[in-house]
Amino acid sequence: MVHQRDNSVSVVKSLFLFFFIGVVFPAQSQVRAALENQTDSLLAVYKKSRNVMGLAVSITVDGEVVYQKGFGYSDYSNKQPVNPVTTLFRVGSISKPFTTSGLIRLIENKKVHPDSSIYKYITDYPNRRWPSTVRQLAGHQGGIRSYRNDEFYMNQPFHSVREALDIFAQDSLIYKPGEDYVYSSYGYNLLSYVIEQVAGKQLDDYLREVVFDPLDMKLTQPDDKSKDIPQRAVGYKRSNGRTVVAEEVDLSNKWAGGGYLSSAEEVSRFAVAHSRAGFVRQYLLSMLQTPRLTNQGEVTEYGMGWTNRLDDMGNTVIGHSGGSVGGSCQMVIFPDHGITVVVLTNQSFVNFGGIQFKLGQLYIDKAMP
Repeated sequence: MVHQRDNSVSVVKSLFLFFFIGVVFPAQSQVRAALENQTDSLLAVYKKSRNVMGLAVSITVDGEVVYQKGFGYSDYSNKQPVNPVTTLFRVGSISKPFTTSGLIRLIENKKVHPDSSIYKYITDYPNRRWPSTVRQLAGHQGGIRSYRNDEFYMNQPFHSVREALDIFAQDSLIYKPGEDYVYSSYGYNLLSYVIEQVAGKQLDDYLREVVFDPLDMKLTQPDDKSKDIPQRAVGYKRSNGRTVVAEEVDLSNKWAGGGYLSSAEEVSRFAVAHSRAGFVRQYLLSMLQTPRLTNQGEVTEYGMGWTNRLDDMGNTVIGHSGGSVGGSCQMVIFPDHGITVVVLTNQSFVNFGGIQFKLGQLYIDKAMP
């Protein structure tokens, strides 16, 4: 009788499991299908209203890709469609969290102290009245100026990070480090020179070793104008109501702060790796993503390569935007919901209109299983 009872229990369990799989899994599938349709519609309207040439989107929930598509063209002349896996966009200032992800390894291994003067690590950069610290440079509080005149459109090649420093090396600091917050991609040039001197290798070689290869970001690379990069999207801009090819630029003046290419899939993988402890230990992740204060106690909403603020719905959002000639991008993490959203375009000065937050809220509202 005991064996008969055990068999009966097994039958009941099997029937329940069959019922669970038969009911719950289709329900999940229906939710996903509905979400995909809503996302498609939202992005189609957005792309048309903003006149965006090419668009790639990747959305993850709890580390799983739940939506990943390309829209429009990476190269209109050759009718090359956007592929979210292989099309390489200029990701602009999303290069900054790439850079600080490498920096944090040097901090973890006690090769760099974030609050040490940069002059502890470099000796061939002009001294200033007030030395900047590593953390101040990473948080845009180092007093380094931003672009002047047409420097954003520079088309001059630089053969090393050190050579690119000469653009601003003789200029005075615009404020005492720590006293203010002024966004500066040039500050990231100087930060990357610190990284190179400590790591003993060029920035891209170092980031390849400690960030890109471990995260399987095989396509992510500097936008080296001198190289033939087949997957590189053509950059566009709007001019007099038309979409035309953007200006020719050379991004070797700002690799660390705005010079990288990447795909939606690989930026998404990077975002997931920095959405929770694991790839980076928790105290280091907090160091990167906790907003810094000025010396007067004013909140900057910027950590070390990452913004941290609330969106209009009150969600904490951590991430970074990117703006290049021929590229506008968004990378957003909703840490309280386990959601990441990446939106990449091959067009200058795109008005996102909060599409990255709308996409995130769509998946939050639907409680994606």
